[in-house]
Amino acid sequence: MRYRIGGKEVPTDPGAALAALRAAYAKKQRVECLCTDPAPLCYLAKIGETIIVKRMPNTGARHDPECEHYEAPPELSGRGEVEGTAIKENEEEGTTELRLGFPLSKVAGRAPPAPSGTEKTEGDVVVEKGKLSLQATLHYLWEQAGFNRWTPAFAGKRRWATIHKYLLEAAAGKHAKRRHLSDVLFVPEPYVVDKADDIAAARRRRFAELRPEKNSLFLVVAPLKDLAPSQFGMKLVLKHMPGKQEPLYLTKAAGETLQKRYAAMMQLAQALEGSQIIVIATVQQAESGVLNADTVAMMLVDKHFLPVDSFEDADLTNALVADERRFVKGLRYNLSRSTPMATLQLTDVAGSLAMYLIPRDADELFRPKLESLMAESSIPSWTWESTEPMPAIPPPTSTERAYPRPSA
Repeated sequence: MRYRIGGKEVPTDPGAALAALRAAYAKKQRVECLCTDPAPLCYLAKIGETIIVKRMPNTGARHDPECEHYEAPPELSGRGEVEGTAIKENEEEGTTELRLGFPLSKVAGRAPPAPSGTEKTEGDVVVEKGKLSLQATLHYLWEQAGFNRWTPAFAGKRRWATIHKYLLEAAAGKHAKRRHLSDVLFVPEPYVVDKADDIAAARRRRFAELRPEKNSLFLVVAPLKDLAPSQFGMKLVLKHMPGKQEPLYLTKAAGETLQKRYAAMMQLAQALEGSQIIVIATVQQAESGVLNADTVAMMLVDKHFLPVDSFEDADLTNALVADERRFVKGLRYNLSRSTPMATLQLTDVAGSLAMYLIPRDADELFRPKLESLMAESSIPSWTWESTEPMPAIPPPTSTERAYPRPSA
């Protein structure tokens, strides 16, 4: 990325860039992003010892679609519905406040909530307006980490180690329910057999940190290995978390509800080679050390960790990856499947292109809603009726920018 501060372009040399960013942060100077003209303004935030450049609130659509600060217009993502209410950015402090629609503490006598999802996809979990469901929280972290974006340079570079690193970074500077999100999030590090004992010990220490009080809940994000019966109920077996104490335990009723709610996703995961289901759960560690899942949501990703939710979505995504295209996947957050939304935004064509899939089970209201959405959008559209062959995809009209990104 290229930036300008006080009329001078930030040097591309990492050391010089670091010095420039730190000096600008101390003076509370704004930063111009040179991805387009006129240059959108950004601000600097300090997370720990790191200085990062962040876009100004509600300015994501002003950036070039290939800029890392770009954010899709509201019609292309479910984020538009919760921006400014469930997600509030504080540009002065460089932090973000999240309003969660699920608890982070266990209240005696409260039954565990139903598995979280969108209203019509994963069963009518009612989320108070202006709050993030558990699924929406996973979508937010995924988007903040950049895992809904794709360029040919990412090929072969997305492994769990990458996901682990950037999910934790995405949580930095975020707050929810008067707690730092980093203090309530566990993402398992990649499992290495030769380091199994050290990894297990580090995990136990981390669980102790995540449980400051007996009734505390924390978040776990990890790939699903199995949803299986246990002696007295069911258990979520997660990848990178081996061992008898590491599954997330559920009551039999909760496990069966989860199986029913995500049956279509699990079937799709079996059929799509290389795909995985990412679990996000609120978890309580019992006095015995057992991990009990309180609320659970899931998201299907392909072998590149790009979110997909149908065969057609996977086919389109795979075709674009194979053709070395650049794009941003849309994420639903709290939106139901009956609400039209762009499946992805192709960013390597002039002005970008919003690509919409019309599902095979679309009801009679879906098409009028989609037509209205496309008519109101400033971005050209492409549609695919899922029951028809895939239409031709416009060729790329732009070349990828090679802007080095200053690190601090």
